[in-house]
Amino acid sequence: MILFVSGEYPPDVGGVGDYTERLRAALGNASCPSDVLSRREVGRWDARSLVRLVRRAPPEGIVHIQYQPAAFDLLGDVCLMPVVLRRTRPRVRVVTTLHDVRVPYLFPKAGRLRWRAVQLLAHSSHAVVAADERDLDALRPHKRYVIPIGSNVACAPPAGYDRAAFRQSLGISDLTLAYFGLLNASKGLDSLLQVFEIVLAARPHARLLLLGGSAGASDR
Repeated sequence: MILFVSGEYPPDVGGVGDYTERLRAALGNASCPSDVLSRREVGRWDARSLVRLVRRAPPEGIVHIQYQPAAFDLLGDVCLMPVVLRRTRPRVRVVTTLHDVRVPYLFPKAGRLRWRAVQLLAHSSHAVVAADERDLDALRPHKRYVIPIGSNVACAPPAGYDRAAFRQSLGISDLTLAYFGLLNASKGLDSLLQVFEIVLAARPHARLLLLGGSAGASDR
């Protein structure tokens, strides 16, 4: 039995929720049962969420934490989950997936404190899955199992897809920068737009293509 702990989950809109739902579906197809603990049951991810986690955790099996700071209200309590589970559910193995640990500036030294909390989360987990190569490199010396994340976006062009015609319909030039994802504040779009202004000054025919929806549930 696998219990997923995710700050967002459908019908919430967000990449973490979509990833978790698709992973659960794939595991279900492999006859591996799972359940999910999300915001709908927890409400706010403060210290009380740790109590709910212990109540929901199986006596043995896996608890898989889908960590993204904004989805967990930018609170550090979630980083204590592996420690709490090791003490209360010793036969449970904890896996943590780090989706995006770099969030906007909050106050002086907040970044250092947050990274220490993430390190506690990662080091107290039995295995870590990471989306960012920098996180993988930082964690490999300290963890036995550090795994690159798999994609939840299937490569499935529509029927009759013609690349040249599709690009022409969107006015895509030979020099096009593409951004794929939700328009969340934590994604750094302001920096991308500033850089694109520099590119556009040098290459007036350049285009910026934004692929995705509006802000996800974690930014609302």
